[in-house]
Parts: sequence; C-alpha cells; structure tokens
Amino acid sequence: MSNKNEGQAFSFDVMVAVVIFLFILFVFFFVLRAPETSTTESLQNEANIVANELSSGSSPLNIMDNGVIDDEKLQKLINSSYPPLKGAIRVKDDFCIYIQDKSGNLLYLRRGDDFNVTGAGSPIINISDIPCS
Repeated sequence: MSNKNEGQAFSFDVMVAVVIFLFILFVFFFVLRAPETSTTESLQNEANIVANELSSGSSPLNIMDNGVIDDEKLQKLINSSYPPLKGAIRVKDDFCIYIQDKSGNLLYLRRGDDFNVTGAGSPIINISDIPCS
C-alpha cells in the first residue's frame, strides 16, 4: 500500500511543477512583454486624419485654396506650437507635416528668417537630419 501512495505523491509533484511552469510562461509572455507599438495600419489612419485636416475646407487647419497651398495658411501652421496643433488634429502619435516636390525632394520651409525648417509637427522627428519644427 505504501507504493501506491508514493506514486500519487510523485504524480502530484509533477502536476504542481507543470502548473508552476505554465504560470511562469504566462507571466513571461503576457505580463512582461513590451507594450504594443503602433501598427502600420493605425499610423496610416492617423496620416489620413492629418491630411484631411489640412485639406478639408471646413477645418481651421486647412492650408489649401482650390487645390493649391496658401502661403499665409502654411506660415500660420508652421509658426504654431506643436502641442496645440496635435490637440487640434486629435491624433495620438507624433507627426511631421512636410512638403515634397514632384521628384520627392524635401522642400525647406521658412519660419521668419530661418529656411531650415522642414515642416510643422513634433520637434523629436527629424527629416534629412533637421528637426521637423
């Protein structure tokens, strides 16, 4: 009869070890993993939101007149501070609004006497090694 009890104790020990192992795996994969970064799809959706805000006639951030960029509106956008701009556009990720020519070359914009401004947006984003704003 004592052999039967030892076999049950061994089986119980193995079950406890398996449960502990599974618990550690659960903690490792689900609790300790890095937070999910923005997906390409969500970034594309936010880019569309920014583009719509800049081109929509009803938006206060509209910089277009009849399909052409209005220089005064663009200057107002460039001179605006990033936190209120991000709040007005209502996106969660950082962004940089910049302009390219038909060949894909970055067009430098002017803020006052400074021509080294690549766009409007987050100062932590660099375009061609120059901060966005």
